[in-house]
Amino acid sequence: MYELPEQCEHRYLVRTLGEDHYVPRSAELPSERLAAEIRRKIESAEWPSGEQIPSVTELAATHRVSRATVAKAVRVLVDEGLLVTRQGWGTFVV
Repeated sequence: MYELPEQCEHRYLVRTLGEDHYVPRSAELPSERLAAEIRRKIESAEWPSGEQIPSVTELAATHRVSRATVAKAVRVLVDEGLLVTRQGWGTFVV
């Protein structure tokens, strides 16, 4: 079992290639960074109201993240009311 350092509640344990790293909780998660980028494109009108955003697969490839990360970012923006998802059609800017 792993021994966690003191004050571990302020860190995330990240395992990559068999190594453990502790990352401060203040560091942005990939889904948070992607949500911020999409939000910026919406607020700057680069993606105007009514426009369909790229698919989950396209966003994942463009930003080099997993589709699950993209789905999480999109879900956050749907909850904020910036995007709407229509099953079978895609995701659109509100």
